[in-house]
Amino acid sequence: MSKVIAVDLSPEMLAAARERLAACPNVELRQGALEALPVEDAACDAALILLALTHVEEPARATAELGRILKPGGRAVVVDLLRHDRDDFRRRLGALRNGFEPDELTRLLARAGLEDVSCETLPPAAEAKGPALLLASGTKPQPKKCDAENPKGGKRSARVARESRGRTLQRGMSAPPRTRNRATGAPPAPPR
Repeated sequence: MSKVIAVDLSPEMLAAARERLAACPNVELRQGALEALPVEDAACDAALILLALTHVEEPARATAELGRILKPGGRAVVVDLLRHDRDDFRRRLGALRNGFEPDELTRLLARAGLEDVSCETLPPAAEAKGPALLLASGTKPQPKKCDAENPKGGKRSARVARESRGRTLQRGMSAPPRTRNRATGAPPAPPR
């Protein structure tokens, strides 16, 4: 990877990351919230939220930010907790919610404009003490190709545009011939 942008809201987490990543010049650390990432639009080939979505007040805004920062064709991955009923665990972690259901995480990514969204439960390790995890992913769609003859995407087809252009060129006129006078409705006057 040529460049990695890591974002965290906590100055303490960023300080710890700076220490651990001192030998990695391609990693840029930025302070910011998941709901308002300090990253330019369409700047990333991939984006990862790892065990952080349960800590934000508005998960939909955070996943929308994933969609915003991804380049077309870019991939988003979210790993977080499967919904559980362990409030003691949630409080100990400082999380705002007890995880997500797979269909809930799938909807969040789809609403963020991602396609080919999938979500699966990861099998817990035998020594795991916390709840199970979910792995969700989706891809930012490529822009739709518009008709080269009609870039605004209207109903005029390329064939019609070619035929119109051909008639115009054959007659040496700057516009296709009219069949009726627009003001009076009468047929055009014969050439003199």
